[in-house]
Amino acid sequence: MVLLLSGCGTPQLAQPPSYPNFTQADLDHDHVVTQEEWLQAGLHQFDTLDTNHDGKIDAAEIEAARQTLDRNHDGTVTTDEVIPPFAAYDTDKDGTVSPAEFNKGLVQDLGGTPGATEVYRDQLVKQINSQFKKADKNNDGRGAYDDLYNYGPTSTVFEFPLYSFY
Repeated sequence: MVLLLSGCGTPQLAQPPSYPNFTQADLDHDHVVTQEEWLQAGLHQFDTLDTNHDGKIDAAEIEAARQTLDRNHDGTVTTDEVIPPFAAYDTDKDGTVSPAEFNKGLVQDLGGTPGATEVYRDQLVKQINSQFKKADKNNDGRGAYDDLYNYGPTSTVFEFPLYSFY
């Protein structure tokens, strides 16, 4: 928990960083996100993208998610329209994230099998738990906002519970 000391000596909680949907993962609003809360937020995102509810995000669902990132609705997703982990999917460095680049990057980051075009719910669970454990420096299953927010390297799977595609 991050504390700031005021002039009168009364500790006050620091405000969480301004970040898309960050507080959604803090289900009990105690400024600490448990591993279970983080996992639930990630599974909520997964279930939102899994529109046919078959337990996997397939190529069509991944493309639908990519299209939501086209903020100016010009039919192209540029690296300026996405958060840094998604911009890294622009492997040919042409300034756009193609359907193939987005599919490959997202499947890989969410724990899918290399070369696959889909990712299963259990693969995401494994990947989120692994990333949370790396960020949880004292292994207590809890992370203060600043600890989780400042976790590096930037990782789509780690930011996945925070980002809203819709």
